[in-house]
Amino acid sequence: MIIKARNLKVAIATAAYMLFFTVFYIIGENYEFLLHVLVLLSFASLILYSDRKVNYPVWMLWALSLWGFLHMTGGAVYIGETRLYELILVPLSQALNLFRYDQALHAYGFGVITLVFHYIIGRPKITPAIGIVVVMAGTGAGALYEIIEFLVSLVVLQHGIGGYINNSMDLIFNFIGALLALALIKWKGFDTGK
Repeated sequence: MIIKARNLKVAIATAAYMLFFTVFYIIGENYEFLLHVLVLLSFASLILYSDRKVNYPVWMLWALSLWGFLHMTGGAVYIGETRLYELILVPLSQALNLFRYDQALHAYGFGVITLVFHYIIGRPKITPAIGIVVVMAGTGAGALYEIIEFLVSLVVLQHGIGGYINNSMDLIFNFIGALLALALIKWKGFDTGK
């Protein structure tokens, strides 16, 4: 795979943090996040391969790279005794552990994925039907990611993946992120394609 010159900085930055976190998780014997590294590397390879045809804007690649970095950081950084992923950013509900770093990251990440899907299909004008398709594409990618997390929880006995409520909250925040992306598409006028 050949990296376009305009994408070289984002590719180097992404490769650097992926290498760092791979070594970090190997040393720490954090097999859960080593599997996440493999998933992110697979995803990055897919983006890199499809960029030949799609020609993603550089800002979109940076947004994806930031998501990967924040994801890797969430499993590595502790604030006191609390892993960043479990950190409650704004205490909205103790029963549901709202609003956590993990949930913010799900909204951000699958919001960006929704923007990617909209870009892939040619940035069409947002009609109700196109809006539903784009939101469902982003939300579907989020559901696929939840399936991957579930499979990781079956393979790695010591993991930080939550149960049913955590899974459901992740899906809800994936959906919220997709809806926010749709609003951003309309607000910023990204729907100027076909």
